[in-house]
Amino acid sequence: MRSRFQGALGLALVLPSIAVLVLLVVWPAILAVIRSITFVQDGQTIWSTERYVQIFTRPVLYNDIFFTAYVTIISVLGVLLIAYPAALYFRFARGRPVNLFSTIYMLPLFVPGIIAVYALVRFLSERGWLWSLLTFLGVKNIPYISYTATGIILAQIWTHLPFSTLILQSGLQAVSDDMVESARDVGASWFRILWSILLPLNLRSTVIALTILGIGVIGSFTIPFLSGPSAPRMLGVTTFSYLTTFFQPEMAAALAVTLFGMSLLLSVVYIVVISRKERT
Repeated sequence: MRSRFQGALGLALVLPSIAVLVLLVVWPAILAVIRSITFVQDGQTIWSTERYVQIFTRPVLYNDIFFTAYVTIISVLGVLLIAYPAALYFRFARGRPVNLFSTIYMLPLFVPGIIAVYALVRFLSERGWLWSLLTFLGVKNIPYISYTATGIILAQIWTHLPFSTLILQSGLQAVSDDMVESARDVGASWFRILWSILLPLNLRSTVIALTILGIGVIGSFTIPFLSGPSAPRMLGVTTFSYLTTFFQPEMAAALAVTLFGMSLLLSVVYIVVISRKERT
């Protein structure tokens, strides 16, 4: 009797969060799928995947898909290459400089995204601060960074770097100092410790950080809208344009479903990696 009561109590506690998930995520996703395949002709409703065919056959749209994937992959790799060494430093280094650097490093977490993007655009754009400095130093033929894929990637890295570092650092905190010291006592190099101990034991946190980062970049709007090129564009900006500029909500729904599918692929990768890790 008591176990049944505890089970019912647990279900009652979980139901509100499940209801919110269904109402705000699952149900809108179902409606978007239905709307994306619905055509009304002569008063009759027709079901067709024509809009998805257009997405993957029209050069403008599939270029946006490839552009979104490219920006996501490069941004994720860039964050990983910077965040992991930083997490290692904050985890194992000692002294006051570490506290100072970690405080400065986390400042982007407290800066609103739109302000950060505007500052980066002003810094990287033509006649911006970086351009003026390089011109003053005599540098010629300065490449354009703002309003390009490079500008989006730099803004994504700057925005997502602190949070990804926090996730990686929390995973490294779970690695015992005794394990690392024992490996060093038997002559293991830092590279050997990193490859054989830290990376495998921190795999879960790494996959979580990369998944959250990848989904965030794929679905981002503010950064590519303010700092990206006019063409090709990331799918979030393209979806917004079809909804507000071209007044095609059905095509916007199809693009949103495509975005959801790309995010779902990252979630599948996360589930596969974590499930394999738990079986080993």
